[in-house]
Amino acid sequence: MAKSVEGVYSGALFELAQEKNKLKELMEEGRSLLTVLSENPEFPALLSNPRITRAEKLDVVKETFEGRLSPEMLGFLELLVEKDRTAFLDRILDEFLKEAEEKLGIGRVYVRSAAALTDAQKETLEGKLLRDTGFQTLEMSYTVDPGLIGGMVISIGDRVVDDSLKSKLMSLERDLLWKARMDYLRTA
Repeated sequence: MAKSVEGVYSGALFELAQEKNKLKELMEEGRSLLTVLSENPEFPALLSNPRITRAEKLDVVKETFEGRLSPEMLGFLELLVEKDRTAFLDRILDEFLKEAEEKLGIGRVYVRSAAALTDAQKETLEGKLLRDTGFQTLEMSYTVDPGLIGGMVISIGDRVVDDSLKSKLMSLERDLLWKARMDYLRTA
């Protein structure tokens, strides 16, 4: 099966990072670069503009990032310009970051709670998640969602643990409706 463009280039960046023993450094640069790209949407548009020559695009990349990015990441961006793959840059970096985080044992955790958690609650939750998930470190992101009524929803990768009161009430409602339908069918 053929690999996607994102898979091919993120894999190449990952191999380069490991070969140069700079996985963590390039991962941090990748995150920073994604932030820059999302805050400056005109930059990816410029790199994808067919009316601008590759040479001009390379000049823009060098002027913008030389001295700000490692030679490895700068060279990688130049390669994407030369191969006309800059339209995939954000997806390539996303895939690279996932692979790098997995290799380094870093888990990204998103916690939505009905009320703000105290520092002690956060510390307890992080400790439990570290024990239960097998990750070496966690990058936690907390948000308050009053619509949950109570409890919390925890997302790690493609796993979601919904222990919110809203979810429990919805489940109870489904069970009661099912029971009512079954009772109606028995008496009909």
